[in-house]
Amino acid sequence: MLVGASALAASVSVLADDPSAIGRSTAFFQETGGRLTLAEAAAARHGGKFLPGTSQVLNFGIGAKPVWIYFAVNNPSNAPVPRRLSIETAWLDRVDVYVRRYDHTIAKAQLGDRLPYSQRPLASRYFVVPQVFDPGLSEVYLR
Repeated sequence: MLVGASALAASVSVLADDPSAIGRSTAFFQETGGRLTLAEAAAARHGGKFLPGTSQVLNFGIGAKPVWIYFAVNNPSNAPVPRRLSIETAWLDRVDVYVRRYDHTIAKAQLGDRLPYSQRPLASRYFVVPQVFDPGLSEVYLR
């Protein structure tokens, strides 16, 4: 599963064994002022301020203001499903990953090109986060 859901976008199914980009299943919000907290970003999404992703691969350009990306992950099975979230832009200074269920953060990770490989969850030139998705709907926020 690669990066990048509002009510307009479909959730990503963990049962699909498809490593393609998910940009069209995302919604995003570009910060214009100070740094938003996760709670503020979630409120902005609920307030309709996030825009739907319009391409498979989201690209905001070098030097762009920080962007929050949201997508929902659906696990329609009765068992947890392990997956890897791969952010394949190796030059990002910082990436914050939050996984939420029922408005509670259940997992978070901080990545970025300034962290040594030894501090990454998985040894990779990209930013890869292993995540087990429980049955039902999970929400993923990236900043």
